[in-house]
Amino acid sequence: FTAVPAAALSESDAEGLRPLLQAVFAFTLLLFLATCANLTGIFQSRLASRTRELAIRQSLGAGRWRLAFEWMIECTLVALLGGLAALGIGVIGARVLMGMDVPAELVGTLRFDAAIGWRVVAFTVGLSLVGAVLFGAGTAWRAGRRAPVSALKDEGGAQ
Repeated sequence: FTAVPAAALSESDAEGLRPLLQAVFAFTLLLFLATCANLTGIFQSRLASRTRELAIRQSLGAGRWRLAFEWMIECTLVALLGGLAALGIGVIGARVLMGMDVPAELVGTLRFDAAIGWRVVAFTVGLSLVGAVLFGAGTAWRAGRRAPVSALKDEGGAQ
């Protein structure tokens, strides 16, 4: 067995691998979308539980754009922390795979080398930011959208 870069593959080998790589990419994209949808639901529920706080802040002079901006910062930080956690898991997984001793009878002289380069880090951070913007923008817009008077009336004096 030998490992070669994808660019060095013959056209027929590349065509043979294309459906498999497309399926892996589609699965990864679906997993990303499901994760972002779950985080959107969590942020929506957090927004509902913090309605009184946001209404008080609006009544004290915080503008809608300020509240939305602060909410987007929170979404972005959560997304970046998730991306960094994913990078950490990836580094640990790569080290575990590189440290495994596979019997030579099974794979010959095949060695696993999976260095996490700057491109992987940039892609992960970029994807985290895209997810934060796409799925945090709706919640951020709602955070600054509700009128403070109706929110305070709905909550009443309940603690």
